[in-house]
Amino acid sequence: MRRWGRTAALLLAIWCAAVLWTTVVWHVTPLYSVETDTIGEYIPAAQSLMLGHLPAEHYQSKGFGYPAALAAVSVLTGNDFFLAARLLNVACGVLGAAFAYLLFGAFLGAGVAWFVLAGLLLNPLYLRMTVEAGTDVPTFALLMAATFLFLRGSRPRTLFFAGLIAGWAVITRYNSAFLPLAGVVVLLSRRGALPVLRGAVQAAGAGAAMRAGNPAAAPGRWRNLAAYVTGLALPLGTWLILARSAGVNPLGGQNVQNMAYDIYGAGLTPEVFWPTTGARFHTFWDVVRYRPMVLAARLGANLALHCLTDAHKLLPLWLGLLALPGIVVGWWRRPGWKTMTLHLTLCYVVLALVFYLPRFGLYLLPFYLSGAVLLLLRGRTPGPRPLAARSRGATWFPALGVALLVGLILASGWRAVADLREALRDAPWETREAGLLLRELGQPGDRVMARKPNVAYFARMGYSPLPDVTVTNYADFIAAARASRARYLFFSAAEMVTRPQLGILSDTAVVLPGLRPIACRIFDRDRFYVLYELTNEATNPAMLQSAVIAALQSVTARRPELTSVRTQLAGQLLAAGRSRDALAELAISQQLDPRDLMCARMQIQAHEQLGEYEEEAVACERAIRLEPPTGWERARLGWARIQQRRFPEAIAALREALRLEPGNAQYAFHLGLAFYSNGESAAAVGCFEKVLELDPGQFAASLYLGHALRRQGDLQGALRALENARAATGPEARGLRALADTIRAEMGRSGS
Repeated sequence: MRRWGRTAALLLAIWCAAVLWTTVVWHVTPLYSVETDTIGEYIPAAQSLMLGHLPAEHYQSKGFGYPAALAAVSVLTGNDFFLAARLLNVACGVLGAAFAYLLFGAFLGAGVAWFVLAGLLLNPLYLRMTVEAGTDVPTFALLMAATFLFLRGSRPRTLFFAGLIAGWAVITRYNSAFLPLAGVVVLLSRRGALPVLRGAVQAAGAGAAMRAGNPAAAPGRWRNLAAYVTGLALPLGTWLILARSAGVNPLGGQNVQNMAYDIYGAGLTPEVFWPTTGARFHTFWDVVRYRPMVLAARLGANLALHCLTDAHKLLPLWLGLLALPGIVVGWWRRPGWKTMTLHLTLCYVVLALVFYLPRFGLYLLPFYLSGAVLLLLRGRTPGPRPLAARSRGATWFPALGVALLVGLILASGWRAVADLREALRDAPWETREAGLLLRELGQPGDRVMARKPNVAYFARMGYSPLPDVTVTNYADFIAAARASRARYLFFSAAEMVTRPQLGILSDTAVVLPGLRPIACRIFDRDRFYVLYELTNEATNPAMLQSAVIAALQSVTARRPELTSVRTQLAGQLLAAGRSRDALAELAISQQLDPRDLMCARMQIQAHEQLGEYEEEAVACERAIRLEPPTGWERARLGWARIQQRRFPEAIAALREALRLEPGNAQYAFHLGLAFYSNGESAAAVGCFEKVLELDPGQFAASLYLGHALRRQGDLQGALRALENARAATGPEARGLRALADTIRAEMGRSGS
């Protein structure tokens, strides 16, 4: 109805003006989340596209749809790509909301659609994703537009454009593939499958024929299907051709890795998962065939639990709880409910296949909102009508339901504004200041190392990610920084959080070989930055380690209450082999902060280096009591008990470690050793077989598997286990050959 349309247009205009002002005036610094990908991946991809290049490293998880759109908009912003990304996001936010209003107006009536629109515009996630530039809102706008055109299309030309937009959505984000699938299923359905929301536009005779299930009587059925598929093929075919020429595999890359890690990496860090189990995953088929039962269980859990995640993260909880009940009760038997349910279900299922964040499910948001609205507004409406038709009927909603719904939506809007203000207030504006300073100091071709690419973007320099230094070894860090060809290093609170072992870099009073401080700014206790220049000063690991230890000792002398610095000092002493000195520092740290887990973990390592296994076990038990359960402390406890030959205790600890991290091959190997040493050969065989399944290159597991099978009397099986490790070299190879010769001799004597 016109009055709903006019108020919807006014609401959209006000919202657009407010968001545009916020985006252009207040949001000038990229945030440390979605926009990291925008400035670190998509903007360089767009710049390369404008030069006619398609670097494969920028397309490991998505197609070229978003970079192409970004390049086009940048022409209007004078090649200010971040401004182009923000303006593109605002435009797509408005278009996506407008098409959502049209779609649900056709499905449920203009009155319901107006409340869906209001709930969408005042949704915290939708507002945040519109302001924060990335692929989420552009993809949402494409999906809404394609869905509306498809469900309202009665001519091949409309369906062609629906397919064209759906194809562009897929090459913008691959999980949009559910939409073409839904379209083809609908068009191939038994009843002719022309979009069911056309209502009175469809001729009565053709409609009766379609309801009778006579495909031949459905006018233009195959013509419509051909038009839709042709529209799909244009962007998809173009991208497949370009991807092949650039060496990009759209069916592999980062998406496969994310899916594999989400399903099989339970409890493992990426550093442990990828060199072992993860090395086998290159395509989606590799993920499916590895452990189908584990995959099925994980997908079943995702399908069951994602709706709960959506209920409190995609929507505010007070609306999310109403969504699914409202869909079940309110959609039933409305014209087009089967087709809309198909789109909703396929999107939900596809998202269950991949690593999931709530923002990936923006397409589901207006569907959920429609359920909440219908549950509260159980009034009399004239029902959906074709957009071209005029309705003189009035829509009546119960006053109490309207008041409650308005209150819930306004509460959502209040939270949305509060969340956005907090995000913009916490923007890392120190990266902008440091980047502009480096822009004046640097030269063409310089690179800057940081946790995120924000500084490099403002400095107009190349970006080198901060290396993941797992051991507190500054020599390795300096070597990695030089290998990355970085000239500058940016260190701030964000770097401190993720690399606490490099925390000494936040103290400008400390001068380390290979690093020259050039700028420092301290804003408050939680916000600072330090800029270093990486020098060519000759360094060796021993000299650098001595300098770091001396610097940390100087800081602890000045600030003895800083437990984090004292823990870093202990880590350096451990790396230098000074375990007893490290334990002295850790004892002080434990007194200052008895609940410091890092202190307990370093005590475990120090006692193990000294061979003090009972003390190591005590430290493990203390660490287990400090934090929610992790596998590492239990695994170290199990190893200490193995060294003490207390095998039942070792088995119990290692079983618990594997329960928490079932994909850890090292834990399984140690558990196998404990079983074998305790005389439980059958259990040991199962553990060693699991190790080889997780890590086929673990030849020590092959050796022990051979010993365990031989102990059981299975000489043939033992020999097969040893023959599977033919690629072994060094001492392991000699041990395998010796055991194989012994088994063959025994088989010869027994005549088997």
